[in-house]
Amino acid sequence: MPIYRNGAPAETVEQRRAALSGYVYTPFRMNDLLGSVLDQELNSLTLEIYDGAYEGNAPARDALLYDSELVHGHERQDGIPVYTSLAMLDIENRPWTLRFTSLPTFERTIDRQKAQVVLVAGIVISLLLFILVRALAVTRERALALAKDMTSAMRESEAKFSSLAESANEAIVMIDTAGKIVSWNPGAQAIFGYAAREIIGDDLNRIMPERYRESHRRGIERTSATGQGQLLGKTTELAGLHRDGSEFPLELSLATWETQQGRFYSGVIRDISEQKRDQLALIENKNLLDLALIGSSLALFDWDIGAGKVYLSEEWAHIIGAPAGPTLTTFDELSGLIHPDDLFTVRARIADVLKGVTEFYRTEYRVRTQAGHWRWIQSHGRVAQRDAGGRALKLTGTNANIDERKALENDLEQRNELLNAVLENVESGIVVCDAAGTLTMFNRAAREFHNLPLEPLPPVRWAEHYGLCRPDGTAMTAGEIPLFKALQEKPVRNEELMIVPKHGTKRVLLASGQALFSRDGEKLGAVVAMRDITEHRQKEQAISAALREKETLLKEVYHRVKNNLQVVTSLFNLQIRTLPDGHARTVLQESADRVRAMALVHEKLYQAGNLSSINLKGYIDDLCHRLGAAAGASERGVDIVSAVEPVDVGLETAVPLGLILNELVSNSLKHAFPDGREGILSVVLECFDDGTALLMVADNGVGMAVAAAPPPVTMGIKLIETLSRQLDGELTFESAGGTRVRLRFPIRP
Repeated sequence: MPIYRNGAPAETVEQRRAALSGYVYTPFRMNDLLGSVLDQELNSLTLEIYDGAYEGNAPARDALLYDSELVHGHERQDGIPVYTSLAMLDIENRPWTLRFTSLPTFERTIDRQKAQVVLVAGIVISLLLFILVRALAVTRERALALAKDMTSAMRESEAKFSSLAESANEAIVMIDTAGKIVSWNPGAQAIFGYAAREIIGDDLNRIMPERYRESHRRGIERTSATGQGQLLGKTTELAGLHRDGSEFPLELSLATWETQQGRFYSGVIRDISEQKRDQLALIENKNLLDLALIGSSLALFDWDIGAGKVYLSEEWAHIIGAPAGPTLTTFDELSGLIHPDDLFTVRARIADVLKGVTEFYRTEYRVRTQAGHWRWIQSHGRVAQRDAGGRALKLTGTNANIDERKALENDLEQRNELLNAVLENVESGIVVCDAAGTLTMFNRAAREFHNLPLEPLPPVRWAEHYGLCRPDGTAMTAGEIPLFKALQEKPVRNEELMIVPKHGTKRVLLASGQALFSRDGEKLGAVVAMRDITEHRQKEQAISAALREKETLLKEVYHRVKNNLQVVTSLFNLQIRTLPDGHARTVLQESADRVRAMALVHEKLYQAGNLSSINLKGYIDDLCHRLGAAAGASERGVDIVSAVEPVDVGLETAVPLGLILNELVSNSLKHAFPDGREGILSVVLECFDDGTALLMVADNGVGMAVAAAPPPVTMGIKLIETLSRQLDGELTFESAGGTRVRLRFPIRP
């Protein structure tokens, strides 16, 4: 029977469905019920019961609820029955129509008052049915009360479930055996990104990665067939598919139940992405910690004082050379590995921490490896747990292998001893300061230079206290002191200074130094090395004085040689004036020119600051100018052009080169431009990287081809060839459009 809210609904199907609250189902067999109620003697009457009121109308056959003829197997007679009666019953506001008709057997047995009999029979049957209906109504009221209580409990349970589902952070999803989603809570929307209206009725595959879909289908089929499944009642981890297409880890708890509508499955789903990230972070941190411990040779230890057990991580086995793996031992066993000379100190440090005297301990000691060797370790530890009375329960810390560091420290100590021995025995003074400018080291030589011990003085007091002076003996400022300049990262290379101690000998020193930096670029200070050059400077002064005397004497020699050559030239000139034109006059003139060229060399040497070499540019330019002036080149229309690179040569090169140039320029001025011919005479000196030079004298005159070929062997030609060999030079002549003479020779300063 239908159960409605607030009483009977209106007559429309839609209204009844809207008001429907549930059903009470009481099964009974209509045929047996009526057969037991109606007298067997009334079998000559037929009874039909229809759902609905049909008074005055023919009942619809599809509303037939009961037909006695069908029950008793009577064949329905054709034609219209003699007696018919209709009765109306109200069954809980639902009308039923009862129709009574007579059969031929009834008509034959009743010949009078047939209608009354039928009526009475109908009334009797109606009364019996009424009594039955009332009995059913009482039963129905009880059923309704029970249904009401059950419905109230179900509604309360449903409300609790709905509230839980609506407020849960987890996704609660229900599907049917077809894999269609029938329930979807807000938690599911938050996790998967779909609203309920978007996904209810859709396939569960929508939120499931493709790799799970086939196994999901088989699981539903197996559960539908057997009622059992591999995931039912269990919690498992899978991957979900978000609306944006990304996968995420989830935790699923699956259950199933069966109703008249079929089997359903519910899943409680929790997004464990953050948990997985935390797990991965913990794993990564653990791996990093393990790597850090391994890389730093650190072994963790955890001493459970009450249990008397000490746990050590795997690195401890590596430190003592034991088989790989964590170690579980006792404090006494560990103490047995400690070097006897270190055991008292270790126990005392640990005791202070356990008593609370110190917060933690750090100590270095030696332990015996399984191979019998002693290995240095550094141990750090602190109390990790105390009871209510303050008694230590756990001590944790690390043990580090510092064997290599100790070896380096020993090596460094030996090196420092060696360095100190070297510094104390070198003759150079070594001074060091820290980054703040405080003096930190004076070696033996530095102490002797200053005749003072090391004192931690600031830079502003260095000059006054240690007698630091400039080379001229005046006091230095702080900014001029070599050590301070080095500290300021300024270059200090062979800077001369003077030390004038209050008690001791004045000294001249050469200082070099630099700033000191760590590998990280941090300034550590500065160092300066000072070399005593007092004796060397005195010798230099003596040599300089002797050299000045020799230079004065050499200048005097050059001056006298020059004057003597000029006297010879003057004598030649006087003799020339007395001779008529001719060969003798020409020879004397050429000799005078040669003497003049040599005199010019000595004149240049005398005028130069350096008495051992002469610059060829000034010498050649001056010689060409004098030769041109003597020959009247400008008046004749002959231009002398010189292009000479500045290079210094010694006297052994300058004199023969000057004589060669004198011959070439003089010959060109005499023979290249006859009969008033104008032209250009070029003198070029070019230097090369291989240490050689090229002297070229060229003119655009008549050339040597006009005269006899080869050129006549004159005194001038012989002199040029001889002087070229003296210079180890290569001499070449050309005569094409003038005369060109090249001389390549090595440069000797």
